[in-house]
Amino acid sequence: MSMRVNVMKGPNEASGDEMVMTPGGPRPKSSVIAVKPGEAVNEKSAGQFEVVTASQNVKPDGTPATANDLVLTPGGYRKSSQVHLVQPGEVLDFAANKISKKSEKGAHVEDLGMLSLRGTGKPLMPENVSLNPAAVPALGTGWIVYAGWTENTKPVSYFTTSWVVPPAPAVSENQLLFLFNGIQNDTMIYQPVLQWGVSAAGGGPYWAVASWYADGQNGKSFHTNLVRVTPGQVLVGVMNETAQSATGFSYNCQFAGIANTSLPITNVQQLTWCVQTLECYGLQKCTDYPATCRTEMKAIQIQAGGANVTPAWTAYNPVTDCGQKAVIVSNASPGGEVDLYYNNSTASVFTGKVTLGDTSPKSPSIASLNGNLYIAWKGDGNDNLNVMGSGDNGLTFGGKFTSPETSPQSPSICAHNGNLYIAWKGDGNDNLNVAQVNVSGANVTGFSHKVTLGDTSPLTPALASLNGNLYIAWKGDGNDNLNVMGSANNGATFGGKFTSPETSPQAPSLTAHNGGLYIGWKGDGNDNLNVAHVNVSGANVTGFSNKLTVGDTSQLTPALASVNGKLYMGWKGDGNDWLNVESSTNNGASFGGKYTSFETSPQAPALSAHNGKMYISWKGDGNDNLNVAALCG
Repeated sequence: MSMRVNVMKGPNEASGDEMVMTPGGPRPKSSVIAVKPGEAVNEKSAGQFEVVTASQNVKPDGTPATANDLVLTPGGYRKSSQVHLVQPGEVLDFAANKISKKSEKGAHVEDLGMLSLRGTGKPLMPENVSLNPAAVPALGTGWIVYAGWTENTKPVSYFTTSWVVPPAPAVSENQLLFLFNGIQNDTMIYQPVLQWGVSAAGGGPYWAVASWYADGQNGKSFHTNLVRVTPGQVLVGVMNETAQSATGFSYNCQFAGIANTSLPITNVQQLTWCVQTLECYGLQKCTDYPATCRTEMKAIQIQAGGANVTPAWTAYNPVTDCGQKAVIVSNASPGGEVDLYYNNSTASVFTGKVTLGDTSPKSPSIASLNGNLYIAWKGDGNDNLNVMGSGDNGLTFGGKFTSPETSPQSPSICAHNGNLYIAWKGDGNDNLNVAQVNVSGANVTGFSHKVTLGDTSPLTPALASLNGNLYIAWKGDGNDNLNVMGSANNGATFGGKFTSPETSPQAPSLTAHNGGLYIGWKGDGNDNLNVAHVNVSGANVTGFSNKLTVGDTSQLTPALASVNGKLYMGWKGDGNDWLNVESSTNNGASFGGKYTSFETSPQAPALSAHNGKMYISWKGDGNDNLNVAALCG
C-alpha cells in the first residue's frame, strides 16, 4: 500500500490541473505524490520535499548519495555503501562476526557482510575518526571535547544521560554537529545521537535524533531513521544490556519516549568505554556552534551487573580553537553531570536570550536584588519610567510598574542596602533624581523617597553601591566633565562631590568591584573606552586613579559590572551595531577575552551580576524590543 504526500509545486508547473481531496483539503493533483513501500520523504530545505529510496543515504550537501559517495556519520566520512538504515522492528545480529538484519521474531531480512575486528584493546574513538581528504575546515573537526570512563569490573548493563536540545547555531553553513552519550569497545561505538545538519541519515538546518552503531575509518555504520526535535526539548539517551550468552552481549539503544529510535543489537563484543561527546564537522567559525555556551549532559546513571557504579570521568579537550572544553561537574550515579562547552575562550557568550514584549527607543538598565532580576526603561512613544522583575533568572518578567515620573533618557537602577534604587534626569529639565523602587518579590509596586539633586545633566546618571554608601555619577551640564558623589543615608542626601578633569560627551557608567568603585566612559574627541578606579573616603569621592584606555572603541558609553572577581565591560561596536563583552581579572589593569556577539543594537548595552552569573540587556536593532540574556564565561 502506498501513501500520499504533498509536494510544493514548482513555478513552471501548469496551473488549473484537476483538484483532488487530501487530509489538508483540496489541492492540485500535480502537488500530491504517492510514497510507495520502501520510499521515504526527504526535506531538502524548508518546505521543499523529495521522495527517495527509504534506505538511500544523503551526502553532506543534502543530495542523495550513490554507493561510492562519501557521507558523514558519527565517526566521520565513509563510503555510502558502508552505511545502513535499520528500520523499526529490525534487529542487527553479529553472531560469529557475521552481520545480518533480522526481524524482531528472528526471521532473516538481509546479510550485511562480515565485521572486521580491530583487536587493539583501546577505545575505537576518537583515534579512528575519518576526515574528508578533500576538505580542510577552518576550525577543528572530529571529536571536539569529551569525557570518558571505563568499566573494567562487570559488564555495563545500563547507561543513561539527559540533556536539552540547544538553540540553533547563529548561522547555518553546512556544519554538522553530533551530541551523544555512548559506549564502545575497540571495534564499534553504540550511541543515541542528537545532530544538527546533514548526516548520511538525512537532516538539514534543524535538530534531529537517531541511534547509531558505527565502526571507525572505512567501517560499517548502522542507524535508525532520524526524528526531528526542537530546541528546549529534553532528551534522554538510554543504552541497556538485554542479554548475555556464550555468543556475545545484546543491547538496545534509544531515546526514551521518542518512537522509532530503538536500535537493538545482538551477539556483539562487550561494550566497556563510556563517553559524553561533542563531535563536529565542517565548522567555519565559532558562531557555527549552537547559540549558547554549553550543553549539560545531566542525570547520568551507569549500572554494571544491574547495580549502580560511580564513574570517574576524565575530561579531554583535543580541540580548543573556540575555547571548547569538557567539565566534570559530578561523578555521581545517578545524578552525574558533564558539561560540554562550545565557546568559552571569550569573556562571555550570550545564552538564554529572552525578547520582552515591552519596548523602548533607549537602552534599558538591569539590576539584581534578593534573587530577583529587575529591568528598567523609559516608555516607547512616551517618557514614563517602567520597572519590572523576574523571579526565574530572566526567563520571564512581570509585575510591571509604570511610574508617573518621566524622562526623555533611560533610567539607571542598582541594588543598595537591601533595596532597589532608580536614578533619572528630569523631563523638561536636567535635574538629577534618585528614588527607592518598592518591590514585593519580583513585583514592582511603586517609587518612594524621591530626591531631586541640585546637580544637573542632559544625560542619564549612573548608580552604584559600595560599603553601605550609594554613589551617583554623571556628565556635566554645559560641559563634559565627569562627576561622582556619594550618599551615606540611602539616597536622602548626597555630597562629597568630585569633578574630574576627565571628560566625555556621553554619560559615564559606575560599578562596585572587589571592594572598589569603578567608572567607565568613552573619550572626548575620540571613541576610546576608558576605565578608572574611583577613590573614595566613606561617601566622599576624592579622585580617579589607575586609568586604563582600552584599545576598543565605541561612540557610546561602555557598561561595567562585576561578578565572581571579574570586572566586565560591554559596549556597542564603533561603526557597527555588534555588542561586545570582555573582562578583567586584575581589577581593570587590563581587559581581554573579547567576545563580539551576533546580537546588535544601536544603543549601548547594560550589564548586571545576578545569582552568580553576568547578565546583559539591550534594545533591538531595527526594533525597540528589550532583550535579556545571560553570559557564559
